[in-house]
Amino acid sequence: MTNIDEILNDVKERLNINDCDIDYFTEGKTESIVFSINNEYLIKTCTKNELDIYNEFFSKYQSEYYQKIYYINYDLSYICLSFLEGNKYKDDLEIDYLINSLYDITSNYQIVDYDGYGYLFEDHKSWSDFLKDEVEYSNSILKSNDIDMTIINNALDKISNYKVDKYLLHGDLGVHNFIVNNSKLYIIDPMGLVGDPIYDFYYAVFSELSIFKSLSIDKLLEFFDRDLNYKKYMTIIVFYIRLCRTYKYDIKKYDDYLKYYNNTIKNMI
Repeated sequence: MTNIDEILNDVKERLNINDCDIDYFTEGKTESIVFSINNEYLIKTCTKNELDIYNEFFSKYQSEYYQKIYYINYDLSYICLSFLEGNKYKDDLEIDYLINSLYDITSNYQIVDYDGYGYLFEDHKSWSDFLKDEVEYSNSILKSNDIDMTIINNALDKISNYKVDKYLLHGDLGVHNFIVNNSKLYIIDPMGLVGDPIYDFYYAVFSELSIFKSLSIDKLLEFFDRDLNYKKYMTIIVFYIRLCRTYKYDIKKYDDYLKYYNNTIKNMI
């Protein structure tokens, strides 16, 4: 069981601070305990695997978009990061800036030496195996006749013919992990995913209706120097995965997503 007093004492000693103005963001009953100290440090309790993922990601990516990692305490199961002031994304960034920032983030991911594909510690033998697993999960949630799975499965089959290098991705890049401060975009809470940066880019674009409806498919497909058909297959697959997330977490927008799929996505190939 997490002992907050122990964590606070450890933080004070490591950071050499006495007075702590604490602001809790979660209570830790069913999730991590997250709180800020003096609007300067962010403390988050994590599992060992989560700590490893944070360490791997933030050690590799140190840019204007991310928090700085100060240290990790494995004994007390928490991480100390720089605190990002700002608010959750509310359709309040200029669309060109947002899209170009997302491309800047994902196109600068680095190749990693890793055994498999997919979320860290949950290896898949191939990139297409990971995508199939995500589609199967999505299908188990949707359980409807709204989508002709022949289109999705065909895209999956085609993807298996492409060689995909292994990059370390954020893995959960979307508006729920965007922080906006002074019209600038910041990214939080990486999950750690080994695969193609295009996945993260499309996943982020399709995370909010107002974003992808402001961007034509032709424009979307201009990003990344890859085979055009591969990008189309990825668009179909990632949108379907996002359709599931919308059904699960934001059902009010599901019909709009479905309409977009029927009018735009399913006719791409």
